[in-house]
Amino acid sequence: IAKLRAVLQTRLMKIKDQRMRGTTETVNSIKVIKLYSWQDIFIDKLFGIRDQEIKLLKLEAILDAIDCFVVWMTGPMLILSTFLTFFLMGNKISLASSFAAIQVFVHLILPVKWLPEAVRSFLEFVISMNRIQN
Repeated sequence: IAKLRAVLQTRLMKIKDQRMRGTTETVNSIKVIKLYSWQDIFIDKLFGIRDQEIKLLKLEAILDAIDCFVVWMTGPMLILSTFLTFFLMGNKISLASSFAAIQVFVHLILPVKWLPEAVRSFLEFVISMNRIQN
């Protein structure tokens, strides 16, 4: 998911740059555009670029939803699979030990939930630094 996000972020930045260049060109040339009645051509051009940008933003939102689901389900699934494996191996556990184990898992899960966000922020940082250098 992280590699797909990086590719998507790069493509999204390129399309945003195109849209900003088109908008800047339109604003800077507004007198000529109005003089020759080219408004429709420039509007169609900008809306076409914006439609591409919206498609990528929708894809990014879908990836965010998948990422969020996976991250938030990791903890409960980890606890469930650990206890299930423990019981299927024929072991028994006391109530106090099970509560202690759950507390340990709860404390370990929080960093795991923040890891994808840290990776995403790092990828955005790398992409931004590459854009600044180029």
